[in-house]
Amino acid sequence: MSKIISIYGGYCAHDACSVYIEDGKIKSIIQEERPRRVKVYKDQYANPILSLHRIEKEFGVKLKDVDWICTATPMGIDSEFLYERSVPREKIYIVNHHESHCTGAYYTSGFNEKTIVFSYDAGGISKSKGYNTTFSHTYLAQNNKMSLINTFPMGYTASIPCMYAAVTRYLGWLVHKDEGKVTGLAGHGEYRDEIYKAFETICWYDKGIKKFLPNGQAESATGINLVLDDLTRTGVLSDFKSDDKSRADLAYNMQYFLENKIVEYLNHMHELYPNYKKLALAGGVFANVKLNQRINELDWVEEVYVYPAMNDAGNALGAGLKKAVELGEWKTKQFKHLFYGTDYNQDYIDNMIKGVNFMTKNSNLKRKKADMKVVAKHLNEGSIIGWFKGKFEFGPRALGARSVLVRPTDAETHEKLNKRLGRNEVMPFAPIVLGDKANDVFITNNKSHYTAEFMTMCYDTRDEWIDRIPAVVHKVDKSARPQLVFDYNPFYQVLIEYEKLSGIPVLLNTSFNVHGEPIIDGPDQAIKHLLDGVVDYLVMEDFVYYVE
Repeated sequence: MSKIISIYGGYCAHDACSVYIEDGKIKSIIQEERPRRVKVYKDQYANPILSLHRIEKEFGVKLKDVDWICTATPMGIDSEFLYERSVPREKIYIVNHHESHCTGAYYTSGFNEKTIVFSYDAGGISKSKGYNTTFSHTYLAQNNKMSLINTFPMGYTASIPCMYAAVTRYLGWLVHKDEGKVTGLAGHGEYRDEIYKAFETICWYDKGIKKFLPNGQAESATGINLVLDDLTRTGVLSDFKSDDKSRADLAYNMQYFLENKIVEYLNHMHELYPNYKKLALAGGVFANVKLNQRINELDWVEEVYVYPAMNDAGNALGAGLKKAVELGEWKTKQFKHLFYGTDYNQDYIDNMIKGVNFMTKNSNLKRKKADMKVVAKHLNEGSIIGWFKGKFEFGPRALGARSVLVRPTDAETHEKLNKRLGRNEVMPFAPIVLGDKANDVFITNNKSHYTAEFMTMCYDTRDEWIDRIPAVVHKVDKSARPQLVFDYNPFYQVLIEYEKLSGIPVLLNTSFNVHGEPIIDGPDQAIKHLLDGVVDYLVMEDFVYYVE
């Protein structure tokens, strides 16, 4: 059996992350932005320095002493990060960027049946010889094996994710941060033939060669600028108005184009391989939950699984899993949970809080034993609850460890929460729902529930529930992005108690962070948000904290 540290980050990469796998078991996954306290879009080329240090300290391992050091391109054997740590070159195992995406997706899907595995993003650049630089990989997978059948090489194929990023930037938002705002805004727009046809002049799908054409770019930043130039040339942007209606229409047509083209490609794969009816998806484009919903609703698709860390942070785990599979230590299986980060015991919290009281001279900080019946009562009365339990989550979503919870029954909650959190969100807040009640509230058709445990899928809301839970339903299209909660999840008991009081098996869940910062990591950050009035109560491990 082996010890594997898998890392990702550095120049031309983003979403730095560190993973530790021992004897075929995932022990720890830490995304660099959590301990670094700088969001990815502000520090795209960060190396996984602090995340690796935490793993080495917690598990008593050193990077250069483990059996394998895995990574995915563009991080390579010539990485300055590895060179500075005197890592033996024979221990370094490098995986192609998109192979790593797809490995992470397939080998955590639990699918043994015939599966199409597909990754797509703004580009997986390679600095190492022998690794193709591509926008995408597609594999056929079955019984723990994947076979590559198609790629979208940079240089002569197009990246629709680059197009989406270009529209994000044009609308005044930030790439690697605000693409979800485009998705949310799209629901307020409508089809405009001149916009959609302009998109079609700069990208189309060729069934003969199974590629998106015509032009490709060497890196995403260049690609985004070229797309903006193309959109200006075609008249979409040069004649574009800045009023709210026009902005919404641009977003709508970009979203509609993305969905149509990805569906066109997947339908073609189905024509070629009709017995492959499960999908495992990865790459940044599949953070787009409306796209995922459109794919899930295809008649031929039996189940969709979206890798929870569909962004590049998932490449750290994907690379490590490829080596574990090669060693015979891993077979495709479902995640039991995603709580692989750092946790803090009650003694640590108690000592920290003494320091907070001393530093802030705030003697009004109180606590009482956490009773989920009481917490549910606070929620039912309209309080905003900070939630801090156990190890933090892997991936971009708050799934039960570092969250803000609110009742879903008030339409004005969106504005109230944005004010508290200092945000300006267009995308609706997401619900958590008891897993066995999900199909009662949302039109899931009991399909793709496993991926919905990780908040990667949208469903339409049933008519009778739309007015009961308006805070978590899109105002226009009435969809929602639910997280299905089962008894392994820290949310489970408070949801049970809230349903007893309200008759509603749903709560609003958003990530525990204010605008511009990553999801919180340690208890000091949680307490600060309580003292600053961001939340009314803080459920942290064994106690509920509040200010009198």
